[in-house]
Amino acid sequence: MGNKKKTISVITIILLSIGIGVLLRYLTLFYDPFCCKNFDCDPDWEEREYYEDGIADSLVEECARYGADNLVFNQYCNGKYRYLYDAEDDEYDDSEYNIVRHAGTTYALLDLYEELEEEKYLTAGEAGLDYLCSFTQMISWDKWAINWGGKMKVGTVSLAILGMVRYWEATENEKYNSYVENFANFIVSQQRDDGAFDGLYGERGENRYYSGEAFFALALAYDMLDHGSYRRAMEDALDYYWSEDYDYDDAAFIPWATSGCAKWYELTDNSKFRDFCFNMTDIQISRQNFQHELDVLGNDLYGYFIGPTVNTGVYLEGIGDAYRVAKSVYDSKRVAKYYESLKAGIEWVLTLQFRKKSQLACPNRAYGGFHNGFTIKDAYDIRIDYNQHAISAILRILREFNDAEIETIQIHDGIVDFDPECSDQPHNIIEILPPLIGLVIIPLICIYLYMRKNFFSIDGTRVKNQ
Repeated sequence: MGNKKKTISVITIILLSIGIGVLLRYLTLFYDPFCCKNFDCDPDWEEREYYEDGIADSLVEECARYGADNLVFNQYCNGKYRYLYDAEDDEYDDSEYNIVRHAGTTYALLDLYEELEEEKYLTAGEAGLDYLCSFTQMISWDKWAINWGGKMKVGTVSLAILGMVRYWEATENEKYNSYVENFANFIVSQQRDDGAFDGLYGERGENRYYSGEAFFALALAYDMLDHGSYRRAMEDALDYYWSEDYDYDDAAFIPWATSGCAKWYELTDNSKFRDFCFNMTDIQISRQNFQHELDVLGNDLYGYFIGPTVNTGVYLEGIGDAYRVAKSVYDSKRVAKYYESLKAGIEWVLTLQFRKKSQLACPNRAYGGFHNGFTIKDAYDIRIDYNQHAISAILRILREFNDAEIETIQIHDGIVDFDPECSDQPHNIIEILPPLIGLVIIPLICIYLYMRKNFFSIDGTRVKNQ
């Protein structure tokens, strides 16, 4: 009988250990290091006055820091980010996590680190890259891709390359250089005979976002590695994408392709890349709103592109790089036109950043984040790529505008129409209670009752073995 009790006890302890292990694994994969914190433990964003403290050189730079801090705070310990946050209802949603946007967000953090040398952005960026690398699949010895949900996308490896090159440029650490080479080889392998890029491995068909991102990624990979195959692939691609048959009405392709061709021109001095860069930018600016119009809440819609949303930041990235090229070739007309576009666009984007505590249900979670727009549908959603593109757009301003020009940029707080109600209890605690109860507390209660019944009397003295 005694041996039977011991066996049952050992089995119970083993099951409890497994339960605890599963719980720890659950926390590691899905929650950040502050998963059990309450709001009082969150960063006090109101104390982060970067400009007043002399840390930021301008209020515009301060806005970039706020956006990046929002991303750093919303990163899990494994490098993944909280994907979408509803600032009205104080709810997170990771159900539609997008690995391409993860890669782009990581690139933005590392690009900002290269500019500001703020260690926390490097740490977060490196964690984001490590998360990407954990999904790497070797297709052949010299061709790798990132497999997410059974799909290997050109866009994912392209944006991963951007982040990895920025990491190398800023740190001189070659940790990810082999990934850059093999990811770039994958992009080249996805090029069709006509010069276009198939967006998904094993499937025929172009994704215009991914094609534009491939332009930029191959440029940075070529700058790092000087592989002639990347340049040849890009020259073949330009023959396809710069033709009367290609439809530029879809704005998805233009911003990344513009940034890529701006870089390719700087690397090769080939006028075809410069002319394509200018051509794409001129098309893009023709779609910008330069009329002072007010929405129903009184927000000025001057400066947005193709619908008043945070996507304006996407377009500013390409225009900022074209502006740099225009200055380098002394094209005064384009310099003036691109400057006007960038200034109007960045002032619009900055109205989408939450910088007022009164606008937020839980300021410590949303402060610094960029929401999508001002309509009822998207006035409260903060998604990682909204912050990504806003930060990248601001970086173009910080790098290409002089101090006097930056000071002229007006920063307005956007008006959103809702009455915030803060939750009484942290959502993280609510989310963690079911696995905590199921995997730890219930087994502990069972062990206690079992031990009480079989090994101790009512008064707590040890029962003698029969």
